[in-house]
Amino acid sequence: MSATDWHECPFCQKEIIKLKESYGKIPMDKFIELKEELIGDGDYGEENSYTPVREDTEYFLDKKDGKLHINMGFACQNCGREWSIQKNIEAQKEPKDKEEDDEKADFG
Repeated sequence: MSATDWHECPFCQKEIIKLKESYGKIPMDKFIELKEELIGDGDYGEENSYTPVREDTEYFLDKKDGKLHINMGFACQNCGREWSIQKNIEAQKEPKDKEEDDEKADFG
């Protein structure tokens, strides 16, 4: 399955802010070491350019049980945190009466 979208990790983002604030305040070799530990070769310079959280989403109507199935998962490729939800939803309304549908469909 391919990723549906990519997002910023709120936990890693806090660490990136701390890293940016440390620039010029700590030795450059220490800064580079911390950056590589945190984001490897990733770029945090442009807003939203560092997006390690992979989103995988799947949804479908099941022909067997008539339910809407929703599966969503998010996984940070950097810190390893994961979020997921699975939900099966039943139809909200009963089927309409066939005769009522036929009357509404008459455009004549």
